[in-house]
Amino acid sequence: MLNAIELVFSGGIYIPSEILEEAPSRRLANKPTTPDFLRGLGLTDRQIEVLALLMKGKSNKIIAKTLNMAVPTVKNHITVVLKALSVTSRTEAVIKVGKMGWESSPKSES
Repeated sequence: MLNAIELVFSGGIYIPSEILEEAPSRRLANKPTTPDFLRGLGLTDRQIEVLALLMKGKSNKIIAKTLNMAVPTVKNHITVVLKALSVTSRTEAVIKVGKMGWESSPKSES
């Protein structure tokens, strides 16, 4: 809630992630197949998309632009992903998911 208020005060427009998930949006061009273990952790499709871009080393700003969402929403998704994976950093998340058998596509996005 605080992130939404800060976004609005800084001149941005807040759109709840639930609305964005229902609206047609740009999806990952080379979206890798999602293993069942990520869904088993309770991650949504949107959170898995964020994780895929994390695995490519993308910044929050680039993830937000790619997935057509606000940076605070990206941060919220990353927080949920980190908790679901029981890790404390983006790097640990990428390593853990890689060890679990999910590799993101080697092609990079601009």
